[in-house]
Amino acid sequence: MSVNDTLKVLEAIRKQLEEEAATRNTMLGNLPPMKFNLGEKVRFTFNGHEMVGKVKIADFGGSFENDYHSYDIFAEDGCFYKHIPEEACRIAE
Repeated sequence: MSVNDTLKVLEAIRKQLEEEAATRNTMLGNLPPMKFNLGEKVRFTFNGHEMVGKVKIADFGGSFENDYHSYDIFAEDGCFYKHIPEEACRIAE
């Protein structure tokens, strides 16, 4: 494959990704960027309990049922908490 062919393929992929992102943003109502990064230590509330853990998965737009960002967090208690809403999280110092 020539360099020009490779560039054409990459351009087609870029356009497809932009279209998919635009469609997803429309479906999600143009959500803001996520506040936390993978590996970041966060404090969160779960069933009224304060927990601390590290973000392992960041779900942009959350799950199919939700329209907010959420995180899957491996907590210091050794449990893995899924779909924790961004509003329940804050930076752990």
